[in-house]
Amino acid sequence: MSYMYVVVERDITVGEDPGTKYVARILHSGTIYANEMVKSISRHCQVSQPVVLAVIKALELEIAEYINDGFTVELPALGKFMPIINSESKDTPEEVDHRAIKRLKIKFYPSVDLNQALKNASPERANLNITGWNPET
Repeated sequence: MSYMYVVVERDITVGEDPGTKYVARILHSGTIYANEMVKSISRHCQVSQPVVLAVIKALELEIAEYINDGFTVELPALGKFMPIINSESKDTPEEVDHRAIKRLKIKFYPSVDLNQALKNASPERANLNITGWNPET
């Protein structure tokens, strides 16, 4: 398992050594959509695709319901889904009420096994040199 990265230029304005620097950024390979995931899970688990799709949809609905009720949802093989809020700051505690809350979000913490899989993935520098195409011809 490997992922590709590219090197990008960044202007760093804070810290001990500001200036133009270079950092690695992941090169996204694309998006895996539900239908592809459902086919793959179906093959691995010997369960029909409609059943897999129904379970995924039910999982989505259940996670949303528990998150909306303030629960953290932990799926041992996947990780934790934790509700968090964005809130405006106020000068006094009395000023903080429901109107200060701007957004409910979900923070995801990968499981130990998923984190280990990420650590085991090997980075490969992407070659972005395009050959065989000459825009001037």
